[in-house]
Amino acid sequence: MKIRQGLITLTRIFSAAPLLLMVSVYPASTESSPNGGSIDPKTILSEMSAYLGNLDQFGFHAKITLERTVDKGERVKTQEAIDAWIERPNRLHAQLVGDQTHRELIYDATLITLVDWKENVFSRLVVPNTIDSMLDLISEEYGITWPLADFLYPNPAKVLLEQVEKSSFVGDERVGQFDCHRLDFEQPNVDWRIWIEAGAHPIPRKIVIDYKNLSDSPTFAGVMTDWIFEAPTNVNWTEVKGLEDLIPVDFIHIVKDRSK
Repeated sequence: MKIRQGLITLTRIFSAAPLLLMVSVYPASTESSPNGGSIDPKTILSEMSAYLGNLDQFGFHAKITLERTVDKGERVKTQEAIDAWIERPNRLHAQLVGDQTHRELIYDATLITLVDWKENVFSRLVVPNTIDSMLDLISEEYGITWPLADFLYPNPAKVLLEQVEKSSFVGDERVGQFDCHRLDFEQPNVDWRIWIEAGAHPIPRKIVIDYKNLSDSPTFAGVMTDWIFEAPTNVNWTEVKGLEDLIPVDFIHIVKDRSK
């Protein structure tokens, strides 16, 4: 997910199964939650951003839903699940699984390995050696973004707020078992809502994005669960098990093939 027009591309290219073993153990937060008086939604979002940006490593599992309008006004819904693990400044492991997709991305310093397990193909690409510069490159040059990518940047608030025209604090709501602050934001092309856990650990728990100017009126929803802050044991940065049985293809080929 990027809160821009590029959302639809990302779900076509990157769609994978739960990979990481998740145990929620929170590090201490250096930010205090707002209380009393007038609550500024941008302040809450900035506190979330600072909390995530100060973490050297973290991961999460998320359930992704994309709903869009097709022929005769019918709304069609697709669902996928993503698991992500990040180690700053230059490691990322993500899998996205849906009914017809199983894809994996491994980024280690300057090399991306992109695997399509359904099609039995993989590709590699030399990229910049920081997560944010890598994300920018594959988005700008190859049209690859993926669900919830904004939260992987060192300053998510800067990315999320850059086109915001209006914001509001709606109130406190529950997401699963967690009390959260609900914030609403409006941009020229999208409206979006985010639920951030209240208290000492201001992590995002849910986000919903309505794309206003696209013909199929898509709505993206991501519910982020099972946050972890200790490294999982099943991420291998130097070797992808089973890769020797797959067919190597050019990076541009695997991108174009997945965008059909």
